[in-house]
Amino acid sequence: MPGTYGNAGRNTIPGIWNFSLNAEMQRSFRIGERHRLQLTFQTNNPLNHPTTTGIVTQIGSATLIPGTPSSYGQMRSVSAQARFTF
Repeated sequence: MPGTYGNAGRNTIPGIWNFSLNAEMQRSFRIGERHRLQLTFQTNNPLNHPTTTGIVTQIGSATLIPGTPSSYGQMRSVSAQARFTF
């Protein structure tokens, strides 16, 4: 009945299995005796694989199907950093 609590047990709706991958690459170059250049590249979700963050649990909705993903995580992001030490 809409608007009332059902009798489903706790954790009876399992979540969807998620896969996440992060990567970082770092390289340091010596310039002379005392100077150094350090390059760093970081990426989150480099494969751009969708990760589900929410599942539809509402029964009886005309537009949403129960058990389907309702929201997704962030897509790929890449950042680069250069540091010069003297």
